[in-house]
Amino acid sequence: MVDQRNIQPPFPARPQPQTPQPPAPQPSLPRVPLPAQRTAPTTAPTTAPTTVSTPTSTPTRTKRRPAKRIIAAIVAVIVVLLAVDGWLLYRSRTVHGPSGAAIEFLDAYRNGDETTVTNLLAANGTGGKVSLGGMTAPMRTHLSYDLHGKGLTCSGMCTIKATITNVDFARIATDKAFMDKYAEAAAKAGSGQGADARKAEQQATKLFNDKLSAANAPTKRYEVDMQIVEHDGDWKVRMTADLSNALLGGFPEYAANPANDGANGSGTNDANESDGQ
Repeated sequence: MVDQRNIQPPFPARPQPQTPQPPAPQPSLPRVPLPAQRTAPTTAPTTAPTTVSTPTSTPTRTKRRPAKRIIAAIVAVIVVLLAVDGWLLYRSRTVHGPSGAAIEFLDAYRNGDETTVTNLLAANGTGGKVSLGGMTAPMRTHLSYDLHGKGLTCSGMCTIKATITNVDFARIATDKAFMDKYAEAAAKAGSGQGADARKAEQQATKLFNDKLSAANAPTKRYEVDMQIVEHDGDWKVRMTADLSNALLGGFPEYAANPANDGANGSGTNDANESDGQ
């Protein structure tokens, strides 16, 4: 018998599939701690000194809230100031403006402030500066006034009732003793020539002005409806016949009366209308 264990096949045998074996375990290396990676902090440090408490919310929120409140408070204050200023401006133009213009005008006239009087007039017929010289100067020494209804509300034009105290020209013109003296001085001025005429005229004018400015000069209370008109946002005084008559001590009314032409002082005047002596 043939030993078949020694007989080789005529062709190579197929390799048998090998089952993969796990790799042999490698010896483990000791673990070395790596240094911590440095990164830029995105928020404030979480640690804080022991004396300061750490806020529960983020720092940015704690800063924004007060900032918003402050801004809101500032805006509120500005709104209030604008509202108050606008209200005051409205009140100044509608209430205090007209009476303020009347007061300023009368004070300026009494003080002889020609520039202010000119600027406060609603219409100036001459187109130039108002002159407060001549006979108005001695008259203004007695001028006083009282306004009624200062708290009025109006638009465009206001009427302010005023009591203006000034000299009573009619009583002076009907003072026979004085007018005879004045007529004599005026006659010298009319008959004279050159320097003599000018000197006589100055003496007659001084005589009349002294009478007007005397402490015992007769005075009168004039009731006037002052018209205050609005012009380009400003309040101005409209010159009326009643106001002009009061400021000139009744002279316009006296001169406009034909009965007073050539008056020589023989007439009389009702003393109840006057406050002077």
